[in-house]
Amino acid sequence: MTCLKATATFILLSGMFLLIANIFSGVGVEHTPKFKEPMQIEQKEQDENLFRNGTTKYEGWARHPIWRYMRSFVKANPLRIKEWDYYATYIAPLNIYICTTVSDLGYIGLYSLSVIDLNEKKFSQKDRFTPLPLGTIRLPPTSLHEHTLTYNGIGLQMRIQKYHHVRRLQVNSSGIVLPNGQKGIYIDLHMHHPTGNESLNIQTSWAHNRYNFYMNEKVNGMPTYGSVVMGDQTYNITNGSYTVLDFGRGYWPYSSTWYWGSATGVLDDGQKIGFNLGYGFSDRTPASENCIFYKGKIHKLSEIEFHIPSNPMDTWTITSDNGHFEGKFTPIVLRHADSNLLVLRSLQNQYFGNYSGTLKLTNGREIKFENIPGFAEKVYSRW
Repeated sequence: MTCLKATATFILLSGMFLLIANIFSGVGVEHTPKFKEPMQIEQKEQDENLFRNGTTKYEGWARHPIWRYMRSFVKANPLRIKEWDYYATYIAPLNIYICTTVSDLGYIGLYSLSVIDLNEKKFSQKDRFTPLPLGTIRLPPTSLHEHTLTYNGIGLQMRIQKYHHVRRLQVNSSGIVLPNGQKGIYIDLHMHHPTGNESLNIQTSWAHNRYNFYMNEKVNGMPTYGSVVMGDQTYNITNGSYTVLDFGRGYWPYSSTWYWGSATGVLDDGQKIGFNLGYGFSDRTPASENCIFYKGKIHKLSEIEFHIPSNPMDTWTITSDNGHFEGKFTPIVLRHADSNLLVLRSLQNQYFGNYSGTLKLTNGREIKFENIPGFAEKVYSRW
C-alpha cells in the first residue's frame, strides 16, 4: 500500500510539472486545416519525419515505414513527448486476445499486459510503471529497426525482439489471475511480416499548433506462432492467430480523444482480410488512417465514422463517406480503465468482439465478411 501511495504521489507531482510544461510550451501558429477538404496524399520518399525546426515533413500516408522518427528535433518539453509500441494478438484456438504495451510517456514509463477472454467475457491486466524515462526506454525510430526491449519488474517481465522480418514477444507474469481462474501466464510468440507486405503509415499534425505531430504505423495481420502457458497448461499456437502492431511516436496536445478499430480474419475462400479504422486525432485532411488489407496490399479508405449506441455493449454501426466500408461491430468484452489523477487522466474504453459487413476494394470488387475478430476503442487522454 505504501508503494502504491508513493507511486500515486509521484504521478501527481509529475502531472503538475506536465501542466506547467503544457502552459509554457504551446507555440500555436495556425488554426485551420491544411486542406479545405480531406485528401489522401500518398508519400513515397524516405526521410526524417521532422525538419530541424520541429515541424513535419511530407504529411500524408505511406505503404511502408518511410519516415524516421527524430526525437532530437521535437520542439517540446521532454515530458510532452509520447512513444509506444502496442501489440494485440488474437489467439484463435483459445479465443483470447493478448495485448502488450511498452511506452515512454515522458513523465512515466508503462509496461502493460492484458488478457481478454472472449469466452469468459472478462479480462485481466498487469501494469508496471517507471519514473521519468524521458527517452531512456529507447523505443526504435522505425519499425524496421532491429532492436531488443527488456523489462524485469516485480510480477511482470518482458522481452521484445525485432530481427529480419520477425518479432519475438516473451512475457511472464506468474502472479496474474487470468479470466478463466488460472494463475500465471508465460507467452512466447513469433510474429512474421513477410517481405513486400504493406502497412499503414501516417504522419499528421494539429491545425492549432503545427509543432504537435503524430507519426504512426499499423502493421496488421502478422501471422503469429509459438506457445502460451496458462497455469499448468501449455497451448501450442500453430495457425489462425494474428497480431497487429501499433507503432506511435509524437508530441500532441495536452487533451485529446481518439477512436481506433482493427481486425483480421479469414474469408470463406481462405483469403486473409483485415482493416484499420481510426479518426479524431490530429488534422487528418492530408490523409486518414483508414484502409483495408487484402493479400498483403493496402486498399485505401477515406473517412469513416463509428456510430456508438447509448449502451456501447450493443451493436455499433460503422459507415464510410463513399460506401467502401459499411459494417457492424458486436462487442463481447469491455476493457475499461480510468486513471484519474487531477491534472493527468487516461480514460480507456476498448471493446473486443466481432465485425461483419461489406467492403469495396480499390478495383471495385465487393467483399462480404462475417464475424471477423477485432476490437474498437474510444480513448480520452489528458497528459
